[in-house]
Amino acid sequence: LASPQESYRRSYKLDGSVSGWRILASRLNPFSEPIRSPSLIGIVLRSMEINSVYQNKRRQPLADLVIYPDVKRYSGLDFGAYKPIIEEGYQASIDPLRQWLEQQN
Repeated sequence: LASPQESYRRSYKLDGSVSGWRILASRLNPFSEPIRSPSLIGIVLRSMEINSVYQNKRRQPLADLVIYPDVKRYSGLDFGAYKPIIEEGYQASIDPLRQWLEQQN
């Protein structure tokens, strides 16, 4: 999963519209090429990510320090990985926070 900070594109083989019946038939027929189409849940999640990025960029000038830990290997729904995600955030914050504190003195 790409970070919401990054733009990513997926290629879909679609005509002017998406037929749910056609997609279902392509998935049930083992001899046909599956039709790649965006899922409704994927569209909603990506819309929420884009809004979050917009809100963060709008508020970023108000922050003294912004840290973006590298959590690209985790999905937005990877709830079981909260411990390594917390650790990644902690490790990513040590040096920038130390430098920021030194600048304040």
